[in-house]
Amino acid sequence: MKKHLLVLAILTAMAFNCLAQTNYNDHSRISFGFIYGATVGPASNNYTYASGFLAKYELPVKSSALSLTLTSGYSFFVPQTRYTDPAHAPGVVYDNFDYAHAAFVPVELGARFYLVKKLYIEGNVGASFNVNSHPQYYTNKTVALLVSPNLGYAFRFGPSGKVGLDLNLGYEDRFESATTAYRQGSYGRIALSAALSFGL
Repeated sequence: MKKHLLVLAILTAMAFNCLAQTNYNDHSRISFGFIYGATVGPASNNYTYASGFLAKYELPVKSSALSLTLTSGYSFFVPQTRYTDPAHAPGVVYDNFDYAHAAFVPVELGARFYLVKKLYIEGNVGASFNVNSHPQYYTNKTVALLVSPNLGYAFRFGPSGKVGLDLNLGYEDRFESATTAYRQGSYGRIALSAALSFGL
């Protein structure tokens, strides 16, 4: 039994060693992409879907499957034709004459870990800046905490692999509390993103 456990431990160590040797980037990368998804949480009362653009810088940690990331871009939530205020007027439906797109600029730091080949998990945390003309109509805070975990795959093309396409599915939430019909709380989304990436 002890021999079997020893063999299993050796094989496991060898597997992780192979992953560490083959699943990392040789150079830093920059990527630009598009995001599209559905709203979740309080934001879904007023907004149908969420979209946006992203720019990401990826810095690999030498000889490892880990990369550090810096992400920014532009995110917006598209309003419904009608909206509700369940916290203050349950069951009442209002016609939407005044709701406009809710727009934010995210700035996040994160880490990406490559699992098998180019399959990765990524976690980001940072700040979301309200850039609407009248921010008080959309949020309680001009700047709020932003968290976004993701699962994706990084395609690489050509012998050098310097040109690539990153596809991922992620969840994002801008955390804040609800106070009024206009400011109902967190802005959340589940979205797909596609980004062209370039090795530097």
